[in-house]
Amino acid sequence: MVKKNLAFFVFLLLISISLVISAVIISPFTTINVVEDRGNLYNISLNWTDTTSQAANITQVNITFPSSFSFTANSQGTNINSSFTFNNTATVLSWYNFSAGLMFPGINRSFQFNLSQATPGQYNISIRTLNATSNDTYIYITNLSIIVNDTTKSSSIEFASPTNATQTNLSLSYITYNISAVDNGVISTIRVLLWNATGLINSSSSVSSAVSYSGNFANLGDGIYYMNASVNDTYNNQNWTTINRTFIIDNTVPTVTFSCTPTQIGVRGTITCTCTSSDTLSGVQTTDYTINPSTGSPGEYTKSCTATDYAGNSKTSPSVTYVVTSSSYTSGGGGGSSSSTPITTEITTAQFTNSYTKSLAANEQIKFKVNNEPHYTNVISLTTSSVTIAISSTPQTVTFNIGEEKKFELTGDRIYDLSVKLNSISGSSASITVKSIDEQMPAEVATTPTEETETTPAETTATTISSSLGDIQIWIIIAIVVVLVIIMIVYFLARKKR
Repeated sequence: MVKKNLAFFVFLLLISISLVISAVIISPFTTINVVEDRGNLYNISLNWTDTTSQAANITQVNITFPSSFSFTANSQGTNINSSFTFNNTATVLSWYNFSAGLMFPGINRSFQFNLSQATPGQYNISIRTLNATSNDTYIYITNLSIIVNDTTKSSSIEFASPTNATQTNLSLSYITYNISAVDNGVISTIRVLLWNATGLINSSSSVSSAVSYSGNFANLGDGIYYMNASVNDTYNNQNWTTINRTFIIDNTVPTVTFSCTPTQIGVRGTITCTCTSSDTLSGVQTTDYTINPSTGSPGEYTKSCTATDYAGNSKTSPSVTYVVTSSSYTSGGGGGSSSSTPITTEITTAQFTNSYTKSLAANEQIKFKVNNEPHYTNVISLTTSSVTIAISSTPQTVTFNIGEEKKFELTGDRIYDLSVKLNSISGSSASITVKSIDEQMPAEVATTPTEETETTPAETTATTISSSLGDIQIWIIIAIVVVLVIIMIVYFLARKKR
């Protein structure tokens, strides 16, 4: 056996790394650089100088690479001109001839293969030679340092929550940001920029290699702002957010102008209100007011208008006052006037049968049916103690005192069909109860309501004059007869004296 301490070889390793069409010879053994995501051709030259014995012959060459590298199938090559066998696993390439030997002293041999790596970083490739005939006694191992350079920019950089969406209106003095980035290497810096129409307002950069960066830009005045962000990896590859985000900072309330006309009107009249509003920055989102406010009851009322912009700022106008008088609203025309249409509540047959109570103001009415014909109970006017009600379609106008109940015949069959009761008066409304009834009228009662229908002054005067004329005619006849009798008596007395 040859002595183990014999210096039997000088090992020289020349490495050539190239792309598919070019090569760079690296010598001596130094750290070498390749690029990510591309196949790189490795060419390793071995020069065997030991000539002391046959045991020094190399029978096997193994090249081991990291598991994250990929071997390109059938890319292996060598200038060995004798027989050999090539095998490979996921991480080892092996050339060998255990019987006759693979390399002999004084002969230079080269080995080629193609590897690719997707992830940047620093790695080692191990080169191992051995002699199988001496039980692997003669082994030589060396490592080659490989740096895979990052040539790809970050695959993504995005705005993340709680960053506001673009075109957001903010009633604030600051803008919040949160940036998230993804890179197959190592992130160096994330930078956020804020600017407006005048130029760059502020910027902020991360101080670590974190994949996210958050914060806010404060002390901002009203106006329109724009923001974007960039990310750089340790190889200075740069990427930007795909779109700029726009923010509108608006802390100013809208302007509001509000008016109503007329400012005084009768019950059930129409008042029309108008509201105009504007907002310089974010614009007016809503305007809240009543175009035609209620005039159902007499009294003094106030109305206003509230405008809200898209940033959430609100402004309410000064209140406008209008007065509703107790008289019903009338509209003139054609030399006369006509009352406004009554507010009608129509009740069902069941409600009418069981009795129905409702508070009615002037010019409000209840509609019901008797024998399938429509009828109405309409409040004409009211005081603090009484209410005047018109019953139609058989017209009857009656005044009620509080607590008073009256019956009405509506169909001409001398049977009461309707009962009406005034329960109470509160403010400008009266509580009225109507109910369907079926009661025979007394024989002496005419087919009119239980209260005598009012007789007009003209009818009363005509009746009185007619009665007086008849009495006068009778007394004139009596006087004429008396005068004639007296004349005849005087005549006969005068003849007797002759």
